[in-house]
Amino acid sequence: MIQNELLGDKFKSPIAAYSVAAASSNASVTVAETDFSICAKGADIRYNLGAAATASTYYIPQNETYFIRVPGATTVQAIRDASTDGTLLITGFDPHR
Repeated sequence: MIQNELLGDKFKSPIAAYSVAAASSNASVTVAETDFSICAKGADIRYNLGAAATASTYYIPQNETYFIRVPGATTVQAIRDASTDGTLLITGFDPHR
């Protein structure tokens, strides 16, 4: 029998929602949760954790979702990858449920 603690991250309970406008200059939001997902909407986006996003930092294609775990609260920073603005949607999860 599978116990709740063993289920994958995608099945945790969402407890917070954030967004970052990814335009021509770096923007950020502080995420308190250690388990969260990011989803690029409207454009391909460059992102970084704890430091400014630039044209050479992590890349997430439009409509993709990545699941991330960090050891503590962090800032998620974003900038558009090309000339189209987008939004990085962030969902924080309860790490115990």
